[in-house]
Order: sequence, then structure tokens, then C-alpha cells
Amino acid sequence: MYYVVLKKNIHQKHNYIKVKNENLTYNVLHSLHRPFHRPLWIVKWVCIFYVKRQKQKNNYFYYQETIIDFYFTLLEWLYNGFPKDPDGIPSQDAINAVYLQFSNIEVEDRPYYLKEILSKEKRIGVEKQIYSTYKAASYYLNLAIDKLHFLDNDGNSLVWDNESLIRNRRTSNISQNDKKMYLRQVLHFDAHFFLSMCLLHRESLRYGLQQDEIVFDFLQRYYPIPRFDYIHRSHQNYYDVRSYWVKLLSAVSSKGLVNKTVIRLIEEDESCLLIYQDILNNINEYRAELRIKNKFNNQKKRFLSAYKALLKKQDCVNGYVDLYDLLVCMKMSYKSFSAFLREFYEIERMSRNIFFINIVSTIDQKKRFYIRETPVLKIKIS
Repeated sequence: MYYVVLKKNIHQKHNYIKVKNENLTYNVLHSLHRPFHRPLWIVKWVCIFYVKRQKQKNNYFYYQETIIDFYFTLLEWLYNGFPKDPDGIPSQDAINAVYLQFSNIEVEDRPYYLKEILSKEKRIGVEKQIYSTYKAASYYLNLAIDKLHFLDNDGNSLVWDNESLIRNRRTSNISQNDKKMYLRQVLHFDAHFFLSMCLLHRESLRYGLQQDEIVFDFLQRYYPIPRFDYIHRSHQNYYDVRSYWVKLLSAVSSKGLVNKTVIRLIEEDESCLLIYQDILNNINEYRAELRIKNKFNNQKKRFLSAYKALLKKQDCVNGYVDLYDLLVCMKMSYKSFSAFLREFYEIERMSRNIFFINIVSTIDQKKRFYIRETPVLKIKIS
């Protein structure tokens, strides 16, 4: 699915999409499933299924209903030749158990048994495996047809020619030529997300930052996804899927350089080239934010290291360390340390337990630090 942004701040069904370039196609795939959308190579299996199905006497292998026919055909293929790369594929044990379960049922009765299991609210034993394998099959069809459009809605191949598909051996290996095919479709339908990941890879290495974090922040800032609750948990799933695609397609080198094949494919497509240039321009602007994040991370490492060292050396009551001792260790001014401490608390409080205390004493005249307007003097981190 993709959206076309006509002009800056154009209203589109309760959403305002902000982009710098007018007439820029906003390309992003929605609702990718982890793990069943990870194995890109399964797309070719789906295409092989459709072209060979059309060659059958009745235009199907076993059953007229496409999803049912695909499910049982895929089950047979996986049982007879489990792929070397099983990532995103139901386990071999599950495939074997489900295949043997259906082998005890008459061919004409299998769809009824399957639908009976799918309609249940609670499933037990092999029924759970039947449900999960069926779910996987439906997601593979969705990836090939609805997401990456290797097939039209009638099952006609839009990328590979039929003869090559008929001759093709089913494998989880992706040839160099097929990598181009997958890359071309991914770039066409997911350029903003996929290219942002590829181009930010080098930046994450340069500034020592978690790539998934900066990709999430970058997309939220420059390409907010319309009509979708783009929370961090969702992002992690979608990032995980695309990260595996980047690996499968060798889109980025270990040094963070985008593959020359990817660049050539971008240059062949004018709309993709516009997106690529727009992302590069935004990354140039975003780099200032990356430097700030890098500075904070370096300060955080020094702060935590100093905290642990003082905790060992000093007689810290209940594990509380004096903030002024930490300030001295970090060689920062009161103002700079105060700003860092506030930022540290706001960012880290979601993943750590952070406690503060303020020792009230008529003798102690130290200037207090303030966290959310509360005076504090000591810290405990767990």
C-alpha cells in the first residue's frame, strides 16, 4: 500500500502529511508480520505455485479455493523438501506433525477439517500447529500479492515470466538476478522505510547508536506514517522484517555502504531517485541530532562507569551515590551536569529504576540539583 502526497499540508482523511517535496510519492508498506514476512524467497514459491496451478487439468492442484489449495500444496512442498533457510517458516517438526495429521484424513475431507479447526476459539495439540501453518501460508500469499505485487489479484506473474517459473527449482537461496527483482519491488513499494534503514546504517556505525532507535526517530520526524498508530513496538516488528530483507538482499555492506546494485536500481526509477535524494537531504539535517545523541551516550557511559566505581569505593548508604562526587568524576560544570542529569533521568527512567534523595541539613549548604522541580543530592540506579 502506498500514498501520494500532493502538496505540503494537504488534508487526507484526518491526516496531515508533511513532506518537503511536492508531488512526492510516499511509499511505505504497512503491517508487516514478524516472522512470516521475513523470508522474501517464499514469494517465488508463491509465484511458482500460481503458474503451475494454471497448468493443471482443472486449473488447481487439489482444491478450487486458492488459499486452501496453496496451503496443502505448500505443506507438501515443505514436508518433501524443507528449506535450508528456515527463518520465518514454521518449524520442521510442526510441518511434519501437520502433514501426518492430514495424511490420515481423506483428501476431500481435509478442507472441512481445516476450517473446523480455524473456527475454534481454543485449539489443543496439533490443532495449534495447523492454525499457525495456515496463518503462515496466508501471510506468504499476502506478501507476494498485496505487499510486493509480484502477482496481480488473478495470480498472473508481474515480474518473472511463466516459463522461467515452471523450470525453477524451489529453494531458499536467492540468486543475484532475483535479488534485483526483489530489490526493485521493495524500492517501488517501500522506498521511504527501506532506504531510510539502508542510508542510516552508516550513520549508526559512525555515531555508535542503535540503528533501530535512530530509524524510528528519523521516520517519526520526517516521514510520519499516515492512518496508522506507529508506536515503538510496531516499529520494532517492521524494522526486524526489513532488517532481514537488507541482509538477504545484501543491500548494505558491513561498513554501512549501500550496495551499488541498489544505487543503480534507484537511478533507473525517477520517483525512487526523488525519494532517495529527499532522504539524503533529511539525513544531512538530522546529522546534528545524531551528534547530540552520540554526545549524550558518551556522557551516559562515563556517568554509569563513575557511579559503579564510586559505589565500590565509598560507603554508600543504601546504594546512594553523591551527585557532586559524580560531577567531579565527569569533570563537568554544575550547569552542564544538571542538564545531563535531567536528560538522563527522562530517557533512562523507562528502562531503569532511578531513585533520588535530598539530605536536609543546616550544615550542608551544597547547591541542590533539580529533577522535575524536586531538589536532589544523591542517586541510586538499579
